[in-house]
Amino acid sequence: QGMCRQADIPPERHLHNGVEFGNCGAAGAASVLSQRWDDFADGQELALASSAIVSFDALSEGTQLATMSVSESQEIINRKSDFRLSGAPNPINIHNNEEFARKNIFSGTVSSGPAAMSYLDQMLQKSFPLSAFYQGGQLLMRAIEPFRAGDTVTFQGEVTVKNAKSACCIVECRIKGINQRGDLVNLSDAKLMLSE
Repeated sequence: QGMCRQADIPPERHLHNGVEFGNCGAAGAASVLSQRWDDFADGQELALASSAIVSFDALSEGTQLATMSVSESQEIINRKSDFRLSGAPNPINIHNNEEFARKNIFSGTVSSGPAAMSYLDQMLQKSFPLSAFYQGGQLLMRAIEPFRAGDTVTFQGEVTVKNAKSACCIVECRIKGINQRGDLVNLSDAKLMLSE
């Protein structure tokens, strides 16, 4: 969305699938093209864009990571609440049932922890390749304040450690999720493994 604003591309010409499928990393642009292939005419010009990836050599302690803002809605909370890694979904919970949620600890519906982790993952993928997560990377998120419908949380981070050990390059980052009121919603630490 930021790229579209900078290039004056109207929202109706910005094709995406992140809401339906989450951040697919570098495969996102190609998957949208594949899904909409029949919508394009012969000779029509297209622009594909994916996230910028930072190289290990370009990093130093204090390097600012690409930021990402997420505006949460009850519809998105409900959709993400339906996704479960294990067990049967509970139709009445603090994420999708306002009456039930009002009687519990948060006094209203809130975004789930896995949803907040997915946003954090998307933010990190703007700066690092997906392989940095799956080659021994770690991610620890601490929820500080509830992430509610109507909130806009901006994830911003910086490199705290850069360490080259043998064939593996380790980058550690601290990420803060801050809402529109300036409240710290979550605080996270990531350890990413980059190849030289």
